[in-house]
Amino acid sequence: FFKSMYDLNINYDHINANQTQVDVVSLAIKLGYTGIAFAHSVEGTLSQNDECRIEKINIEDLDHRAQFNLQSNDIQFKQLTRINVPLSDRSQIHSLHDSNPILASYDLIAIEPKSEQMFAACCRDITCDIITLDLSKKLPFKFRVKNINTAINRGLYFEIKYSPALTDRFAKRNVIASAQDLVTASRAKNIIISSGCTNPMYLRGPYDVINLGTLFGLAPDRALSTVSKSCRIVLLHSETRKSVKGVFEIENASSDDAMAIDD
Repeated sequence: FFKSMYDLNINYDHINANQTQVDVVSLAIKLGYTGIAFAHSVEGTLSQNDECRIEKINIEDLDHRAQFNLQSNDIQFKQLTRINVPLSDRSQIHSLHDSNPILASYDLIAIEPKSEQMFAACCRDITCDIITLDLSKKLPFKFRVKNINTAINRGLYFEIKYSPALTDRFAKRNVIASAQDLVTASRAKNIIISSGCTNPMYLRGPYDVINLGTLFGLAPDRALSTVSKSCRIVLLHSETRKSVKGVFEIENASSDDAMAIDD
């Protein structure tokens, strides 16, 4: 049995000629991932320039070892697209809806709130799949259980990005402390862990990420879920968001004891 493993946040904007998209996908496969999301990050206000331009690569272009890994384990590798939208004030909220063609051009929508008010708005009623947080710096707000529970009831997931903890000891301290606070406030529910890396050298294999999860205060089975089952539920949420079909599956899958959506 081969479990699906995902990194749903690899920065696309910083890929260059020295580290191509093919190189990144090949590396992810060799590390043990069965799917990744390339992410575009909005700078400032959402505009036409932010429409998705991320193209899927041809699997035949991967290096031989990556192709062998896919074939020997009978893996259909998932290539996903994602948009990261920073949210700093209410004037931005009007554009964050499913009918916005820019957002609709991506598989996944992640919102990064910059204030307690915007965090509450994300949890309460803003269209997204993931609430992502920069835990490498001290957050300007605390995690309120009421807001967290509202987001969980809506089927949203909170993302912890680990790559900043690999580059700076102060960032590492902040990431661990804030991640532990999030785990406590959410009762270890609805959390995914992603690299958020701008440089593939900071991409770690899924079992290294699971070990990090235990450092954040997650039990081993919950830490495993952050790169596997929980990511699959996020993908189902995205599909459901675009269509009312499957709403009952998403509700069942989001329950605390759900072990559905197995491969």
